[in-house]
Amino acid sequence: MLKNRISKLLITIVLVIACAFTAVACKKKNDGDGGVTAPVKHVYEDAIHIRTAPDSTSDYLVQNGETDYTLVMSKNLSTHLNVAKKEFVELFERATGAKIGLTTDEEVSEHTATGKYISIGNNELFQSANIPDYDATQLTQEGYRIYTKDKSIYIIGGKDIGSVYGVYGFFEIYFNLEQYTRNCVNLDTVPTDTPIPLKLFDVKEVPDIKNHANSMGFIGGDNMIGADVYSGATELDVANRDYRWRTMSSPNGICLPVHATYTTAWREYREQEGITYQTLMNYFKNNPDASLAEYENWIPKVERSGKRGFIHNTEELMPQEEVAIWNTTSAGWYSDNGPQFCYTAHGNDESLELFTDACALKIIASLYHYTPTVMSGHDAMPDAIGVYITVEDLAGTCSCDGCKAAYTRDANSYAGAIVRFCNLVSRKINAWMDMEVDGVKINAPYSREDFQVVFFAYSSYTDAPCIYDEASKTWVPANDLVQMDPQVTVYCVPGISSNQYLYTQESKANETGKKRFEAWNAVSERMWYWAYSVDFGAVSYPYNRLSAFNNEFFQMLATGNVNYYFDNGVSQGTATTGFYSMYWYISCKLCWDSTLDMQTLMDNWFNAVFLDAAPIMRAYYDATMAHDAYIIKNYSESTNIGTTSVKNRRTTECYPITVVRDWLAMFDEAYKVIEKYKTTNNNLYLTLKERIDGELFSPLVVMLDIYCDVEASYLESSERMAYINLYKEIAAQEGGHDYKLDDQRPSSKEYAKLLK
Repeated sequence: MLKNRISKLLITIVLVIACAFTAVACKKKNDGDGGVTAPVKHVYEDAIHIRTAPDSTSDYLVQNGETDYTLVMSKNLSTHLNVAKKEFVELFERATGAKIGLTTDEEVSEHTATGKYISIGNNELFQSANIPDYDATQLTQEGYRIYTKDKSIYIIGGKDIGSVYGVYGFFEIYFNLEQYTRNCVNLDTVPTDTPIPLKLFDVKEVPDIKNHANSMGFIGGDNMIGADVYSGATELDVANRDYRWRTMSSPNGICLPVHATYTTAWREYREQEGITYQTLMNYFKNNPDASLAEYENWIPKVERSGKRGFIHNTEELMPQEEVAIWNTTSAGWYSDNGPQFCYTAHGNDESLELFTDACALKIIASLYHYTPTVMSGHDAMPDAIGVYITVEDLAGTCSCDGCKAAYTRDANSYAGAIVRFCNLVSRKINAWMDMEVDGVKINAPYSREDFQVVFFAYSSYTDAPCIYDEASKTWVPANDLVQMDPQVTVYCVPGISSNQYLYTQESKANETGKKRFEAWNAVSERMWYWAYSVDFGAVSYPYNRLSAFNNEFFQMLATGNVNYYFDNGVSQGTATTGFYSMYWYISCKLCWDSTLDMQTLMDNWFNAVFLDAAPIMRAYYDATMAHDAYIIKNYSESTNIGTTSVKNRRTTECYPITVVRDWLAMFDEAYKVIEKYKTTNNNLYLTLKERIDGELFSPLVVMLDIYCDVEASYLESSERMAYINLYKEIAAQEGGHDYKLDDQRPSSKEYAKLLK
């Protein structure tokens, strides 16, 4: 273990740094400050947080460790409702010691004044109860209603996933359920001799931001490993963590995939019958005696096993080799500057019309194969609410005359051409979904309500096609062509530049990003938002994510009609160093209710995750965040360090070796605090040790990255090897974490060799 360097002097230094951090947090707004601002209370028309649940004075949920209540659900359960059932049964027994009975709405279908039931989801019992103030549309997909009628409790979401979240709402109110990390779960347990009153629920929750998710398998996979086993976490605690964080809307699952390749059979059939978008739409008009079975042959079919795209899907939507099949004009569909679409079809409107026809057909193929419900011969994707038409990553814009003209027409915005393109495609998709024969919508089995075409405002396409009107102090569309249709959604990637996560939202550094966000809000009915909370070039370095992703940030998203929030973080295995796990916990809470107090959330997280070691781990965190603010204040203007990326800070000047040694020494103190559990509760000791080990990665990386160059004389050989061996020891026990050592850009080749 590292030599213990904690002393009265160091404790004094820590307190001084912590005070400096507090001073930074409380000072006036300033360009580049690193503080966390207090929550600003706003009221959002669409967000609802009503949590009324007084105790009954006469009725009980559990008495003497037993319950008279029965859980009622539909006989045939969706994936989400099956999760809701399993979670309710396990959490109920863990909290109360009582086993709850199970039945279906085939057995219990009528509400009665004397019945004692807990109903989850939209079943026959719920429908008979006539619960007041229930509006599925108002609740949206993730919101929920919990209501006690007579002696029964009803938990119902806007959709099935909302019912899952309603289960967690039930346990939050009753037993303070909280999932802090993958393996840190709080659930109050009630002694069997303590009666639990029935709560008179009148709860309605609608999140500030509907749908949010993270990337890259956050906190490892679903297998029970390491501290999961030591901590007493159950399989459901680990497997359902994304549900409990309300982060099930993955960027892939929320949109349909688009496959690059049509089936050989349909390609031949298309050529034989001359199928185009227009002939598909006019099929019954031109073939009045045709059957639906014959029409099915005309719907595009793709190879589902072939290459498919979710995020950057240009070459799946329209492979370059396929363009010649559709394009009968001289104008091309690809950019003259790399593998990117030319969204104006090189200024040829006739070719653009055909281009959008072809894209609509490819999306129709996805709608046909990925259905809202389970259908034989199809793959069900019930949670998909749209499809991407997205630019390739970092590819340049087209420089043809058509694109230059559109750029000028659309207030110097390359994105205006994308808006027009997506509007055309969206209209054609909606026309296909709404197509009627004898008053019947024949494509209804494949259609989706409020289906969105989603494009990226990313890279060269970041700026909205808007003009700022000084008189009204508002943004206005540059022209009618760039006003987005209701079924078209802009995905800001990011609306605030990814380089500004080091600064508070109110700082001057984020002014441009806010203006971009406001401009897109002016031409869209809804937005999605893609954030970067990680510096991919310095994954493990400590920096203040909560400075940028604070209450004000999430309130800005909520008032800007953001319906989906995605955080492109990084997979760090079970050890989420740099307190990324804490950040993600707070981020999830603020997505749901952006007025929650960040300081309280942070305190709760430290106390739950580190128990006795919480004070020293919090002191270490405060010290690193104060140092983060110090670097920004003292170096950003003169050297650009900290302005564009954390990786620019990799210098002895930014991280003096005495500072890093003091950070490392604080971990010695944390390990000392939990030492007592080795003999009294070894599983708890191993759990806490692994959590502390995970955070130790961050200062270890800083030390190794800057000071372990064998060509320099910063460290004695024995000390250097001690750090290296400790790093390797923790890496081995974490089992499959992804720190990508080569990405840490070591200061010498020898350093890289020693770590492998």
